[in-house]
Amino acid sequence: AGLPWEKRVVTVSIGAATLTDDTPDRHTLVEDADRALYQSKHAGRNRVQHGSGSIPLRATLRTQ
Repeated sequence: AGLPWEKRVVTVSIGAATLTDDTPDRHTLVEDADRALYQSKHAGRNRVQHGSGSIPLRATLRTQ
């Protein structure tokens, strides 16, 4: 988000889900991630959302 793009502003929303012993199947895992993605989109730009809360995404530029 901090880097210039010529044609448009670029942002990212991410939904994450964790596979646990309580996850009944892979379809549920994908549904959980999808639900988290839309929660992230609804909460604002540049976010990572995971079931219990969100973490603001901090873009960093590393130089060597």
